Amino acid sequence: SAADAAIDALDIAAHELDRLRDHARQLERGNDKAKFAPNPLLLGKRPTDYVYETLKGIKSSDLEQALILLPFNDAMKVLSYCESWLEDPLEAEFTSKIVMTLVRIHLDQIQMTHRVKPLLTKLRELVKPGLGRIKSMIGTNSAAIEFLKSKAENVA
Repeated sequence: SAADAAIDALDIAAHELDRLRDHARQLERGNDKAKFAPNPLLLGKRPTDYVYETLKGIKSSDLEQALILLPFNDAMKVLSYCESWLEDPLEAEFTSKIVMTLVRIHLDQIQMTHRVKPLLTKLRELVKPGLGRIKSMIGTNSAAIEFLKSKAENVA
């Protein structure tokens, strides 16, 4: 199911991030021979990008259901990944949908967990400009459509 795919992607990403941290610690200790072999399940992607692609691959109608079924800890992982996803302005709409859905679902637990507040503040700062760009783009497209419609009416 979609929820299982999302949870599996989160587990794989968390495991890979742990492996990356362990590798970085080994390098800091002077172990220059420490080799890191990326997980082939990630298909050469960064762990957060793998989760993003997995969520993006879930049908829109199933995405909310998958997010509803995520445990709170996994939902918080997704929210932390959203910070990097919002850096891409083309993905602001999809990522904002994920953020809003997870906050709505887990609002009571979020209010009781103070460590989430800085993350939500940062996400709010990132969501606003991203959605503003989308709003501007829609306005530009609407104006262009109206212009083309008036040109077509004048020709006909």
